[in-house]
Amino acid sequence: MGKYIKKMKKNNRFNQKELRLADVLETVTDIFFALDKEFNVLYINHEAEKVFKLKRKEIIGKQIWSITPPDFKSFYKPFLNARINKTKLKLNRYIKSKNLWFGARIYPLENMLFICLRDITKRKNIEDRLRVTRSTFESVIQAIPDPILIINNDYTVKAINKAAKKYLPAKDISIARKCFEVSHLRKGPCRGAEHPCPLEKIRKDKKPVTMIHKHFSSQGQVIYTEITASPLTDKDGNLEGIMELNRDITEKISAEQKIKKSERRLRNITDSLGEGVYVLDKNDRLTFMNPSAERLLGYSEKELLGKKTHQKFHFLKPSGKHLKKNECNIHRSSQLTKTFLSDNDIFVRKDGSTFPVEYIAAPVKSDGQTVAVVTAFRDISERKEAETILKQSEQRFRTVVESAIDAIITIDNNGKVVSWNRSAEKILGYNKDEILGKLITKIMPERLIPYHEKGIGEVVITGKSKSIGKVIECTAKRKDGLEIPVELSLTSWRIGEENYYTGILRDISERKESEEKLKKAYETEHNISVTLQKSLLPTDLPFIKELDFKYYYQSASYSAEVGGDFFDIFRTGDGKYGVTMGDVEGKGVEAATETARVKFIVRDKAYSGIEPHEVICKVNNSLVKQRTLPFTALTYLLYDPKTSIIKICNAGNPYPYFVGSDQFIKIAGVPVSVFENQKYEQIQIKLKKNDTFILFTDGLIEPRHNHTFFGEQRVRQFIKKNPNLKANRLLKSLVDEVRKFSLNNLTDDVLVLSLRKRA
Repeated sequence: MGKYIKKMKKNNRFNQKELRLADVLETVTDIFFALDKEFNVLYINHEAEKVFKLKRKEIIGKQIWSITPPDFKSFYKPFLNARINKTKLKLNRYIKSKNLWFGARIYPLENMLFICLRDITKRKNIEDRLRVTRSTFESVIQAIPDPILIINNDYTVKAINKAAKKYLPAKDISIARKCFEVSHLRKGPCRGAEHPCPLEKIRKDKKPVTMIHKHFSSQGQVIYTEITASPLTDKDGNLEGIMELNRDITEKISAEQKIKKSERRLRNITDSLGEGVYVLDKNDRLTFMNPSAERLLGYSEKELLGKKTHQKFHFLKPSGKHLKKNECNIHRSSQLTKTFLSDNDIFVRKDGSTFPVEYIAAPVKSDGQTVAVVTAFRDISERKEAETILKQSEQRFRTVVESAIDAIITIDNNGKVVSWNRSAEKILGYNKDEILGKLITKIMPERLIPYHEKGIGEVVITGKSKSIGKVIECTAKRKDGLEIPVELSLTSWRIGEENYYTGILRDISERKESEEKLKKAYETEHNISVTLQKSLLPTDLPFIKELDFKYYYQSASYSAEVGGDFFDIFRTGDGKYGVTMGDVEGKGVEAATETARVKFIVRDKAYSGIEPHEVICKVNNSLVKQRTLPFTALTYLLYDPKTSIIKICNAGNPYPYFVGSDQFIKIAGVPVSVFENQKYEQIQIKLKKNDTFILFTDGLIEPRHNHTFFGEQRVRQFIKKNPNLKANRLLKSLVDEVRKFSLNNLTDDVLVLSLRKRA
């Protein structure tokens, strides 16, 4: 595409076909970039200029990172991986500065990258809402310890929870088998007094039912089961099936299954590959149609070429009424020389079926006259369908909540119980007559009552609570005085001037015991990784008379795996001093082990005192030949005490910060162990008294808070605000600032080095 545009510019002339294709490129609503292998801009289209507020003539040849918002750097690693691996990539990114989600397509060519960005914000909003509803629905279903089946109208099992898989006697409990096959090992629907069919009962009575069945376990034991079945209807109230909850009443169940990560049913809401594009001349006759338009409309370009298209596929309104030509915005675009956008229109396929579209129609001018209209459109059927599915999912979720086995308790503004379901009776021991109208503190340990009363007071005064909308763990007291750990989800609602609070309470005694065991196992593995990582850090630093060297290392948070950050300082054979800082790709024990190999290869190559860029080249080739899978960001610095000159070569780590001149030394290169015979650059700086260098791995600048990186500028600001802190204190305080910024969530190791020329 870029070559085609360059050709047109070079020739300085456009025939009719070239004019149409060029205008197509400049009309589509996707953002296009063409970059060289160094990520310099070769070409951008009109949409990219508009969204990022750029001027094409001013930015050609510049690095894309220098002309886009700072948070656009989140594309750096995907761009680099696409270039390195020469593979197409597809990913989504949120750009906070634009408050937009982009769907990115990265196409590597021989010496360039082709980037296509599409605004998918609307789709992501719908996906997020649908995902939350689906995830909540799945979490409720999977967390309930009793067997649950979703059964279609034809008796086929649509979905089951984990408890049902263990409970039912059939060995093959696959989806689409009949319910009576998996529950009773029989060939026909349930019949008779012992096995009344809940589906048939609901068909007849149109309301939830409760009945007793006689089941058999996989060992042949008799199990009497209480079945509670609720109808599942579509948006029009038609019965689609039932949700059947089975409770073993042969013996009481006192604990729930350990909660595992719920299965997510992901669904593609829309096809984001390619827009349909077609061009009409000034007489509304088709002159061009791309393959996506052919696929969406069912017509070939050959069939419609030279024909008027309004009566072919754009003659109906969304209501189904006829759309007159003078009401058609695509026709009006040519007549009024005006661009029209629409997301509430329909097109008609060749087979007569219709589909909703979103389109933009823009006039093409030549010598001041409109010569054509370019229309780019996309099928938004999936988005419309997703909105309908979302409504149905919300309705089904309400059905699940109404029949939930968890304790559901509602209190008024005075803390008195106004609603108490059957599960609350079974979990806490109080029946409705004993608890309704009483204070909720009746189910609380006495030591917790003051905190509850304080929280209720704050809600009454401020209308806010830290607990509402969150899932918290606390302790409840049963009627028999036994205290049990529970998980509480609290929400508030209002009728008139009265506030009410509803809590869903779940006994998590067994889960807490399992979590404690899992925590101890993880801490053991984490400590092994940290110990191995720290053992690779120098313990006895060489004394350099002219140079004060300090470092600070912080392993990742317990919620993250240990990374591969390391450093080394040693004397070379010719009396100089080498300093190495590296970050091995990967996590855990494997990454910590890889650091040892890289560290000792650097020492071996650097001992003779050769230039830093030669050291990095030799290390790179050695690792490539050894077929090292992870790549390593590596910085090597050589200090000559006789001349006070520092030489630096950087391969993939963040820019070093030179405190004295308040600037980041912009030297970068490809990480080692990627390409054989990769060339690297180096710079040299003569140190003056008190000159200070700060080097750090990406674990210092990549921690986030609300989608925002800590970043290099915050490093600079912190160091400038604390000029009098000694090096040890400065480095530790800087890492503490990063920890505070990320709410104590360090997802990667942090290593910071300080080199200062003594006064």
